[in-house]
Amino acid sequence: MPRGEGLMFETYEEIFDKRGDRYHYAMQSYPEAREKEFRNLLKYSQVDQEDIIADIPAGGCYFKKYLQNGHLYFVESSEEFLSRCQGGLNKILCPVDDLPFKTGFFDKVYSLAGTHHLEDKRPLFAEVHRVLKTDGDFVYADVKTGSREDDFLNIFVDRYNSMGHKGIFINEATIAAMERFGLKVQTAEYLDFTWNFASEADMIDFVKNLFGLDLAANDDEILRGIDSYLGYHQEDGKVYMNWGLYYLHATKAST
Repeated sequence: MPRGEGLMFETYEEIFDKRGDRYHYAMQSYPEAREKEFRNLLKYSQVDQEDIIADIPAGGCYFKKYLQNGHLYFVESSEEFLSRCQGGLNKILCPVDDLPFKTGFFDKVYSLAGTHHLEDKRPLFAEVHRVLKTDGDFVYADVKTGSREDDFLNIFVDRYNSMGHKGIFINEATIAAMERFGLKVQTAEYLDFTWNFASEADMIDFVKNLFGLDLAANDDEILRGIDSYLGYHQEDGKVYMNWGLYYLHATKAST
């Protein structure tokens, strides 16, 4: 079934104001599925009790469970997503490239797999540089151009999501752009890991809702896509789906 003309959504806000509820359902129903992905963000710098930290974009504030220290600000441009954040959190609704914080406000900024719908990331990098303290950390992770995840999202998900999927992922030009804005890249590495589930049915349900696969004829079609593009295996009664991201750790250079 082809996508209809006029059903293509292009901006992050359009996409997640429309299907953020399904994404949130997946994250809430299977809260441990992406644990390794989130924990990898924290391997690059120690978070101290007094650190002021931003998560940009924050989605439904899923990173909060992994941050035990620091004063946290969850920055999100999708009103639908931010409405899902529960509890007394510092939630900020604003464009990710126009942040309402003073210069040098944050010790650390994290960004996980949320900006590949931004065609031009330079304004984001400029704002991250502005709001970071000198020598502050920016940990930025997303899909790597040319990877299996790129193919899965921009071919398989693009085919079976009625909004399509045209992610603009991390490559050498991304690193060069960060450094032009004074974000000195200390580490750039693709990390392999798995998304973990109790069963095949749980894996399919998670992927179907996280990526909005509303055009898939049935669960078997989704399972074939996972197996073909990513691969998965079963061990000790659990199911492990292959995934990986490019993790960049940069610091704000002193002037």
